[in-house]
Amino acid sequence: MRLAGKITTIIVAMAVILLGNTSLAEDDDTMGITWVILIQNSEYAAFDNIDGPANDVSLIKGALSKYQIDKIIDKQNLSKKQLLAFFTTELKSLINTHKIKSLLIWYAGHGAISGQASYWIPTDAKKGTVETYISSAELASAMQPYINLLQHTLIITEACKADSKFYTRAPEPMVIRRCTDGYGLGKRSAQSLSFSGYDKALENSRFTAMLAEMLSTSSAECIPIEKLVVDLTEEVFFKNRQIPNFGPIQGFDDQKGTFFFMKK
Repeated sequence: MRLAGKITTIIVAMAVILLGNTSLAEDDDTMGITWVILIQNSEYAAFDNIDGPANDVSLIKGALSKYQIDKIIDKQNLSKKQLLAFFTTELKSLINTHKIKSLLIWYAGHGAISGQASYWIPTDAKKGTVETYISSAELASAMQPYINLLQHTLIITEACKADSKFYTRAPEPMVIRRCTDGYGLGKRSAQSLSFSGYDKALENSRFTAMLAEMLSTSSAECIPIEKLVVDLTEEVFFKNRQIPNFGPIQGFDDQKGTFFFMKK
């Protein structure tokens, strides 16, 4: 208990809590047109199948129903070719056509780390052959031609071995902005949050379930992603001694803005 108390104190001290009054300005559509892309890979040719992603996607859809989300696209069991085609061509077209301003990409499935790279595992990947995986560098390269069309980008990864080389760890203390913070909303953000949620040892500790519960039960009119990260860090550390990985995405034009979840 003494350790838990000390850790709680440290976590709270790390966050400069500027949330205060969470009432919104008259125009509460400050995130603009907001879409969510849910990618769930659960049926694999060479890897173990995973039951978690389908349930987690259902939970997060329910939680997001309370927020200003214009459209949710659900993609399931994608091969490497399909993943690259989606991020290279289809997503670019959607962003251009629908004038999307804020984008949340949520990946649930197998992941891997090799050397200095982290990977998403497509359904047709071969074990031990990283060339058949999707690296963080490949994903970033696919999105580079259109990433600056977006004001806010948040990529969330829940996967086995999800420690990500995709991001630079957020500076400390972590600033948690107000809902009406013109800087947080007006400046571009490109952020990554990752967590190892599908290891067999973590069957009773689903990251997405915790995050979905926080979104569903919050009474705030809007929640910055940093507030969720701080609360989630406390929750999962005490139960599993694990810390989510969060920070700006390498190679993207993050201007220290932030992704806000705005209530309807």
